[in-house]
Amino acid sequence: MKSAAPARVIRVAEIVGGLDRGGAETWLVNVLRALDRSRFSVDFVVHEERSYPYEPEIVAHGGRVLRCLRPDRPISYFRRLRALLLEHGPYDIVHSHIHHYSGWVLAAAAAAGVKRRVVHGHLGARKSDLSLGRRLFTGAMTTLISRYATGGLAVAREAAPVLFGARWESDPRWRLLYCGIDLAPFSSRTPERVRAALHLSRECFVMGHVGRFDPQKNHEGLLAVAQEVFRRRPESHLLLVGTGPLRGAIEGRVAEMGLSDRVSFLGARSDVPELLGAMDVFVFPSLYEGLPLAVLEAQAAGVSSVLSTAVTEEVLVAPELVQRVSLSAGPSGWADAILGAPRPTAESRARALAAFEGSRFDVRMSARALADYYAAG
Repeated sequence: MKSAAPARVIRVAEIVGGLDRGGAETWLVNVLRALDRSRFSVDFVVHEERSYPYEPEIVAHGGRVLRCLRPDRPISYFRRLRALLLEHGPYDIVHSHIHHYSGWVLAAAAAAGVKRRVVHGHLGARKSDLSLGRRLFTGAMTTLISRYATGGLAVAREAAPVLFGARWESDPRWRLLYCGIDLAPFSSRTPERVRAALHLSRECFVMGHVGRFDPQKNHEGLLAVAQEVFRRRPESHLLLVGTGPLRGAIEGRVAEMGLSDRVSFLGARSDVPELLGAMDVFVFPSLYEGLPLAVLEAQAAGVSSVLSTAVTEEVLVAPELVQRVSLSAGPSGWADAILGAPRPTAESRARALAAFEGSRFDVRMSARALADYYAAG
């Protein structure tokens, strides 16, 4: 009796731009850890020459990190991406995470003969302050997405209309796929050790934020809120975790406000779960979002969170830990919410982590969902 032939390996190219420790990138690497390597081969395409924190792990899992530079030069980028996909392929799937620019990415994938071309929406709607040129660009890319995408995923209902249009639910190509987080790092907690390493006392009231230094994350607003908290509760401190183009400007603003001794810039970190566990309140005043993984991680860590109402309610797994506050409440209203939030206890942490186990926000579940989606053909 002949044995069944082994299943063909599905080759995927993830177009991510970069591989820093951001939300989407971290989710993809967590998914890569969970994928069956006998069924899937995953490469990543980035847009910069430099090395990335996740690059060694991707290579260790059998993937490659390929570089296609200068997306700001669309014509030459199109040619380079098409050539790269032909050279290192054939790929069964190109999966683009570059927001609206995915229209151009998928057009290049089509030119390279890739049959399945997937766009992934990670961002919610931003304020309508775009320039005419930006609106024209967005419109053109949306048209390309509609034409060249054979499928599309969105991290939340808030994110789906941004790329797929208001009537996205009527098109069978588009669906939701919630990103999950790796729960293992949240099972061991050493907040006292982390605070000691950061020179923060047990009595210090610690606020924290995790996110890229981009306008979307509203660090300027966060500083105004923190200043009000400092005024009311002098023994407070703010931890800022992340990197990004606005970090230097925000560091300068902190110095101008005379807050340098009360604000710590921790950069990109691999120990975010431990840092969250050392916080009393997680503060997240974003202007717009898709499905911010940092908010999920804060809840998994059992930390009280104060979020802007721009963050979708879909992200609430442990709602007793979360307050959503309008940005129009101003620093005073936000300070009221922050200072009134309950401090975490061992019991609240255990309940919150248990709520994630086996949920749609457990990375094992989202990895399974993505694997099934890739394999569906």
